[in-house]
Amino acid sequence: MASATQGKQLDVEPPTVQQRRRRRASLGIVALLLLLLLHPVIFAAPPRQQNPTQEQIIYLPKVVGIFRPQFAYLPHLVREVTIPSPTPTPTQTPIPMNPPQVIVTVASAEILANRNVGTTIFVQVLDGNGVPLANHPIRFENSVGRLSSQNAVTDANGRAQVEFTNPTIARGVAIISAVSDVLGIRASTTIALIVPLCNDIENDNDSILTPPLPPLLTTIDGVCTGSLADDPEGEDDYYRVPLQAGDTITVRMEPAPTDANYDLGLFRPLAIDPNLDAIAFSELPGNATEQVTYRVPADEGGDYFIRVYQTRRATTDLHTYDLTITIDR
Repeated sequence: MASATQGKQLDVEPPTVQQRRRRRASLGIVALLLLLLLHPVIFAAPPRQQNPTQEQIIYLPKVVGIFRPQFAYLPHLVREVTIPSPTPTPTQTPIPMNPPQVIVTVASAEILANRNVGTTIFVQVLDGNGVPLANHPIRFENSVGRLSSQNAVTDANGRAQVEFTNPTIARGVAIISAVSDVLGIRASTTIALIVPLCNDIENDNDSILTPPLPPLLTTIDGVCTGSLADDPEGEDDYYRVPLQAGDTITVRMEPAPTDANYDLGLFRPLAIDPNLDAIAFSELPGNATEQVTYRVPADEGGDYFIRVYQTRRATTDLHTYDLTITIDR
């Protein structure tokens, strides 16, 4: 019995080396499948990098034996990554940080009243980012005086301009406004209207023949302020104006003080009339406005004289008048 059993045992041959290798390989495959089932995250895509390359390599453990993993390169798991070109950002207009503006400036803040030569008003329109607004309509308003235009349109630099004059004897302050009806904005500036003193010769109540001769009047085509306050007995103011043949001169004097009476006269040059007889005069009663007009004959050009005199003195301290001289050539 013992020998039979022993013979049967001998029939079972031990596994060969090749068989053992096959078993180990089978076990390795089973282990690999288990790892793949239990750890699917191994095949997940790698996280994006700040500067990814064109391809990224994934390494997986290679089971050489049971529970003996080693890392090996798996070329079939190489993942090629294509970096898309960045989409260009469309250009956007910046959001305005400030309200739009209408800016008004003036070439001269003071001008003489009643003169044809005035000053220039400049306007610029800007949006909230300080960018000039071209082709923008502007409307102008003025309290006194005259503008060359009541409307303008800005140029490529957002600028526009108009001319201002004050053809009357109005004095004080002129307010000029530039209005954008589109933006609902109004901007203003002021201009002082100045009436200068008349450059006459004072304390010469006898005659314009008494040297020196009165100075040439510098406010031709304008208005100036004279005064008859120097002499308590009454005073004459004399003015000298150069005229050419064919000129038409208009002299206007206003207003005299309420309780005074001032009159006006015009005289030819001394070379033409040494006796200085008045060729035109105005002697209205009371404080009425006095005015004379005279056309110079063809052969009588020269320095003409203007006389302002009072027939009744004011009882108040107001002894001034406005003298306006215009010459048409």
